[in-house]
Amino acid sequence: MGARLAIQVLSQLDPTTARTNSIADLRLCMGLAAGGHEVELIVPAASTAPDDADGLFELYGIDRSFDIRYVASPPEVGERERMARLVRQHAKLALAQRRSRVVISRDVRLLVPYLGASRLSSHRLLAVPWLHEFQDRALDRWVCRSAPCVLATNSAIVRSLASHGVETAKTFVTGNPVPRARVAFGRSCSKQEARAHVALDGRGLIVAYTGKLYIGMRELEYLLEAARRLPEHLFVLTGGQPPVITRLEGELAADGVKNVHLTGLLNSPEDIRFYQQAADVLVSYYSVDDHSHAHHNLPNKLAEYMTTGNPIVVADFPAVRDLLNDRNSILVPPDDPDRLVEGLGAAMSEGGSDRPMRAREEIAIQTSEAVGDRIGSFLARRGKARRRLVPSS
Repeated sequence: MGARLAIQVLSQLDPTTARTNSIADLRLCMGLAAGGHEVELIVPAASTAPDDADGLFELYGIDRSFDIRYVASPPEVGERERMARLVRQHAKLALAQRRSRVVISRDVRLLVPYLGASRLSSHRLLAVPWLHEFQDRALDRWVCRSAPCVLATNSAIVRSLASHGVETAKTFVTGNPVPRARVAFGRSCSKQEARAHVALDGRGLIVAYTGKLYIGMRELEYLLEAARRLPEHLFVLTGGQPPVITRLEGELAADGVKNVHLTGLLNSPEDIRFYQQAADVLVSYYSVDDHSHAHHNLPNKLAEYMTTGNPIVVADFPAVRDLLNDRNSILVPPDDPDRLVEGLGAAMSEGGSDRPMRAREEIAIQTSEAVGDRIGSFLARRGKARRRLVPSS
């Protein structure tokens, strides 16, 4: 192991409410901690910090190998004021730093006080954005150019940064990896065991989507259209608030669609793995109508899908190509329901293909722990090169 770093990861979200972004933040922290670094996740508290910290780690299936610190963030204010207060909280933390450390945040706004403090303080501070998309705004450009280095989930973001003058030598592609334990689960849990766990045994061929659902979501419209065209397959969709599920169930019943199973919100994010394992085909088909930066979007679910050994059908966006290709999945043009149905049909019919196993093998060497170790080494090198970072003792 190289230099042991003190690392703070900043989030704008309270992880007590399960969200995709919180899952990624926690997995990043776990991966960095596995590399021997001292890691602290700093998050806003909607009211007060939860008493059961162990329960929070258990909720996400994450080892308690790092600390979580809560900062006050009153829920009664609007989003703009909430963020302004959160930035002020981080300004106090930045100015109070008494040791050298790395600070990482996916929200560039939270990094502004740390970038300022790095110029004022005698202590070495490495303020690093972790981009899940690159929005071509003045603040984003300034932070990325001012930061000593940039983490990005995929190479499509790196290419966009390069076109805006951010040299590729200061960037590192992280992906959205999963813990080793998730890979082990995919190898040990059979399809039959997973189906029994979620009461889907005896339901025939299953197409599964795991993620969020909301009214007006174009991806959801495509998936339901595919279900109408493939009535012999059961479509299992996870997520969705109760009012959304009630409305969707009413609309499906009125249309006579009987092959869609809506789970609603799951009790735990870790329950998703059983639905993914139970599938015959896994699908992710997000749309440019749902994501203004779809070409940068690398969903967490893709790495999770890869651990299952099940066929994957996915919209062919640039960011996806870091993980998936024609050798380990079926990529189809986005926003084309005809091609989506073709892709699902092809995945169902290509028995004996080695694509799913190749996907599992490839993600097994890109776990949170493996990537976290490489990120730590990259950060140490960048700090040393700039003479701005002193490892913690």
